[in-house]
Amino acid sequence: MDDLAFSLSVNRTMSVLSIDGNLGVNGIDKLVDELTNKDSNINAKDTLSPKKFSFPSPVTSIKFPYSGHFFKLISALEVNSTITSIDLPIYVGPEGAKLLASALKVNKTISVINLASNGIGPEGAADLASALKVNISISTLDLSDNDLGSRGAETLASALKVNRTISTLKLDSNGFGVEGAEQLASAISVNTSITTIDLSFNNLGPRGVETLASALKVNNTISAIDLRCNRINCIDAGKLTSTLTTNTSIANINLGSNDIKSAGVEILASALTTNNTISVINLSENPIDSSGIRNLAFLLKYNSSITNVDLNGISIGCEGVKILASALKINRTLSCLNLSFTSVGDDGAIELTDALEINSTISSIDLSDNEISDEGAISLASMLRCNNNIHTFLLSSNNIEEDGFKAIASALEENSTITTMTLDNERNEFFEDDIEQSLIFNRRLLLNALFQTFFNYNNVVKLIKCDIKRCPSFIKDTRHLTRSVEKIENVIQTSSKLQLRFLKIIIHSLVSVPPMHQRFYEKISESLVIHDYAVYSHHLFGIHVVA
Repeated sequence: MDDLAFSLSVNRTMSVLSIDGNLGVNGIDKLVDELTNKDSNINAKDTLSPKKFSFPSPVTSIKFPYSGHFFKLISALEVNSTITSIDLPIYVGPEGAKLLASALKVNKTISVINLASNGIGPEGAADLASALKVNISISTLDLSDNDLGSRGAETLASALKVNRTISTLKLDSNGFGVEGAEQLASAISVNTSITTIDLSFNNLGPRGVETLASALKVNNTISAIDLRCNRINCIDAGKLTSTLTTNTSIANINLGSNDIKSAGVEILASALTTNNTISVINLSENPIDSSGIRNLAFLLKYNSSITNVDLNGISIGCEGVKILASALKINRTLSCLNLSFTSVGDDGAIELTDALEINSTISSIDLSDNEISDEGAISLASMLRCNNNIHTFLLSSNNIEEDGFKAIASALEENSTITTMTLDNERNEFFEDDIEQSLIFNRRLLLNALFQTFFNYNNVVKLIKCDIKRCPSFIKDTRHLTRSVEKIENVIQTSSKLQLRFLKIIIHSLVSVPPMHQRFYEKISESLVIHDYAVYSHHLFGIHVVA
């Protein structure tokens, strides 16, 4: 292991080391031989794992699960200049956090650190905070489940007041309480770099939420905040709502697993009716009844920005579904709807069928665990024959039997857009293969359409190269990137919204490297995987595109 640490200290090309499992002496020797080669571009998992990737993947992180070797490896980071990401699924404790902090004070390349569940405590947090005050490269930091407490929150807050690089911060499950919330709120009110923050499972309570709400009124950079499981009630929801009437940056808010009742939803809906920035809202597992669903439905009829709603675990029943269905017939922005474990039943499924035959924007819907039987499945199958927007349809943990599976299998023969569907296949032995073949066929259709429509190498790259030549900062400037995407969108007048979304995702990844022939297709594959579209990646279906 000393040899491995030395190799990392002198290697200047490798940016990822991921070692899962026990390599043993021979494996480490082999790895050391490769790492000491200055031209090495090795991904340790590719070389040493029995299961190799099916397409090239650039190295971007270091992951080492042996706590005994951790201390030797971290010292190498003080001189290594290529590692960009650290994942430590081990227990390093306060001592390990102190050593890592020492390296981070001089390291200028690491941008992502995962220290979740490492028992660093408030002492380790203090050491890391001292490093964050001077570090200029870390953009993503995960300190979840580290028992930081209010003392840890205080030291982190002092660092966040001066740090200008961290954009994503995960602090869930740290027992901050009211005092910790007050400390972090003081940092949030002045920090200008954090865009995503997770404070879930921290027992913030009413006072803690109130101080955070006040801080968010003056913060204009946070776009996503997770406040699950923090004992937020209707009064607290009202305080957050007053924030949302003035805040223009928050686009994603997670209020799941709290104590928000229908009165809180009414206040929330009233504020969001005129809000044009919130796009994702999670109200899952809150005690909301039909009156609250009625207020939410009113919101969906008139709000023009919300694209994703999660109501998982709220027992709205058929009555609530009927209310929602009326809104879905009018709504023109919602794309993802989670109704899992909401007691939809067959009658609710029938109500949704009518709405989804009219709605033209929903692309993903989750109806898992809803006591839907053959009657509801047959109704939904009839919708699939005419709906050309849904690509993800989740129906697992229901009571569907042979007749329902038969109807779904038959509908998928006509449907050309569903690419992901979950069913209880132990009950689906007769139609499982037919359904899977239809899904694979649809995936092939989509992938081929994407390549044929968008990925004509010469045309797309020509547009990108023009902008790069005109503006050298194009690669780092998202405004120029947006213009390029708009150019291509203008050319592709007949493309679906789903296809255009894929285009944006892939163009975003393409501009991070020079658009070279083979690399072009590698980046497409990587982007599809990174953005959870792995089912479309060519290596899963043997589709290899040649320009």
